[in-house]
Amino acid sequence: NLEAGSMPAPPAVSREGYIFKGWSPTVTKVKGDAVYKAVWVKLNDNRTTAKPALEKHKIKFDANGGRGGKTFTLEAGSMPAPPAVSREGYIFNGWSPTVTKVKGDAVYKAVWVKINDNKTTAKPTVDKYKIKFDANGGRGGKTFNLEAGSIPFPPTVSKTGYIFMGWDKAIKPVSGDTTYMAVWERRFLNPNEPKNENAKSQTQVESSSQAQDSYSDEHTQRVELGGEKASESLAQNQTISADSQPKNKGPKSFGKGQIFAVALASVLITLAVLVFVRALSSGRKKEE
Repeated sequence: NLEAGSMPAPPAVSREGYIFKGWSPTVTKVKGDAVYKAVWVKLNDNRTTAKPALEKHKIKFDANGGRGGKTFTLEAGSMPAPPAVSREGYIFNGWSPTVTKVKGDAVYKAVWVKINDNKTTAKPTVDKYKIKFDANGGRGGKTFNLEAGSIPFPPTVSKTGYIFMGWDKAIKPVSGDTTYMAVWERRFLNPNEPKNENAKSQTQVESSSQAQDSYSDEHTQRVELGGEKASESLAQNQTISADSQPKNKGPKSFGKGQIFAVALASVLITLAVLVFVRALSSGRKKEE
């Protein structure tokens, strides 16, 4: 008993009246159970070698459900000639295994392909497998039954609030049942989106309004101290100023520059009123 892959070491053999010529078949490395037979050449009466006798082997051609199968007894090293075979409703597609030179007993079986109703050859049966594309919480996942060796075509999938990043493993030719899982990444809002600024701050509008009211009250008090004429003059100036101003249809906000301009104008008006009041007082004293 020898291990697979090892090389057998043939024993020394002898036979009266014969010369040893070798082994049949040729000794090779161990692949399975094997039998090697010694090959002898008979010696003539004059002690010369006779033509060696060749071994013969049984070669069977099995029609495998058809007609025409045969069995031959052939010498080692010869090439078998397969018989013609036929089978109703089938086309002959060769022998299995492939026919080779005789090395020992062998059996060859005919291979057939069934003919369809339209007399064309049927397509050989190919294994099919279940290929699943799992949307992993999204929409659009599908399952297909595909033939071995074909390339799956992934469906289009989607998931609200997420970005599709691909499948959890590379798509490969079909070799068995397989599941591909969709990979998603959470979609976040952009923090740099522009904010809505339709109007100025309400606080700014209110401060501007309060400033205007304060200046108006102060001016009225000072004018009353200066006399009736000053009040009339100031009222006329305010009336003219108000008429020349464009009418606002709604609340309007003032910037820092506008507030400063209003304050400066109010100060100048106040100074003018004071000068006018003093001049008026001086004139009355001179009359007295």
